[in-house]
Amino acid sequence: MHKNGQPHQDGPAYFPVVAILSLGSLAVMKFSPHLRFGEYNGMTTNSSTAVNDTSENAESTEKKTGLCSDQHDVYVLLMPCSLLIFKDEAYSDYLHGIKDSNVHQLDKICWCYYC
Repeated sequence: MHKNGQPHQDGPAYFPVVAILSLGSLAVMKFSPHLRFGEYNGMTTNSSTAVNDTSENAESTEKKTGLCSDQHDVYVLLMPCSLLIFKDEAYSDYLHGIKDSNVHQLDKICWCYYC
């Protein structure tokens, strides 16, 4: 694991599938859009702000793909003794990390229809 759970992308030894095992306690996996993600999806960046398509297009994309279309950080709760397996776009388009913290706050829920 990287220092302090910093977002990272695993090396080629783990491609194309990554498995994360949560053992004795809860953990929260953070997925952050990879910096190059905007280049592939028509986003432009100005400083640290990303500008996406209109919300109407974003809603349409979400309905078609079953994925949240906003390019913000996504958090996945891992219960004790759980296994998270991810691949494809989750591997290539997002960095991931687990930050050691006693308190986590949820502010949005995004359902993934392909689970």
